[in-house]
Amino acid sequence: ISVSRARPPPRDKMRSPLLLCATLTGSATFRPAASFVLRATIHRGGALRSTVVEGEAGTESYKQFFVDEAGKKISPWHDIPMAPEGAAEDVFNMVTEIPKMGKAKMEVATKDESNPIVQDMKKGALRFYHGPIFWNYGCIPQTWENPNDKHPELGCFGDDDPIDAVEIGAAALEAGSVTPVKALGVLAMIDDGELDWKVICIAESDPLFSELDDIADVEAKCPGVVSGIREWFRWYKTPDDKPINAFGFDEAALPKAKAIEVIQETHTAWQGLREGTIDAGKLWTGFEESQTLEVLVLSSAEERLLLSDHHRRATVVDDRRWVSLRGIMASSSGSGVLFYSKLASVSHLSKRDGVPRLAAHPRARDDSSVFSSPLLLRASLRRTRT
Repeated sequence: ISVSRARPPPRDKMRSPLLLCATLTGSATFRPAASFVLRATIHRGGALRSTVVEGEAGTESYKQFFVDEAGKKISPWHDIPMAPEGAAEDVFNMVTEIPKMGKAKMEVATKDESNPIVQDMKKGALRFYHGPIFWNYGCIPQTWENPNDKHPELGCFGDDDPIDAVEIGAAALEAGSVTPVKALGVLAMIDDGELDWKVICIAESDPLFSELDDIADVEAKCPGVVSGIREWFRWYKTPDDKPINAFGFDEAALPKAKAIEVIQETHTAWQGLREGTIDAGKLWTGFEESQTLEVLVLSSAEERLLLSDHHRRATVVDDRRWVSLRGIMASSSGSGVLFYSKLASVSHLSKRDGVPRLAAHPRARDDSSVFSSPLLLRASLRRTRT
């Protein structure tokens, strides 16, 4: 992955480690939302990826979309991998939503199609921080803090968003850039009763990347940074008459091992979200909204398959071989749906000339017995909202 970004100051120009670790200096300038209208280019799996802007900066219409090499919109949440290919276990991808010194509250829109970066709204107005954030702020893709999952120690539920990342390096990262970062530690912030993890990390390109390996190194070489992050997030909502935020685990910044554990846990939750084993609610996951499809196929014996996209397990409903298939993943284009059959087959339902057809799907297991088109002697398709 490569991104274009500002050059960090030379080491001989750095007045202290604290300055290198992204603390506000007298020469720093605040950045309005309009200054982040950029085209960030990244590489993923050898293919070119970039972002394009629709709408006008500083308005509700502004949307920064991620696109592939063919210009097709992709999701920064679902389509960008959690970590670069071949990376060390402590290195992850970070999608920058708010560059250092930004005030506009930009975020990946988890409920919008293709999950563009937009400016958050509050009571019909664009949302701004009351002061700049002193670090690069974003999220780790393919993670999700499950609002249905109660933390066994803290007793609160996830905030329904990808896990947040606070990058403490010297350079301001571009909005929409994808940056390999090393996880150094994590804060368990509790915001309005919800668990909102903050992963503290450092960009792979930063001069201190090789010197910082765990949260203790940050405390030793960048004094004041961890406490600065904690206090910034504790107080940042109070100008809006909101209460201060709390932090679990005695407010400690937990070490790298815990940060990796939390990231992996949220990745597992995201996998459940994508597979349909966890209800997505209003989140945009790349698949169509709920629908029920009924398909009549003939195999060695007649089978009727009732398809729904809420639960993934197949169960025999009665002795007429009705099979209830739940957790179905329907494509965003509506052209197909994955389903698991009574015969342990993974197949793909498509429509051609208005007629549903079955064909082997590339995600079918190697040991599966897969339906093919000749087996579909007659079929009907019914769509209803559930």
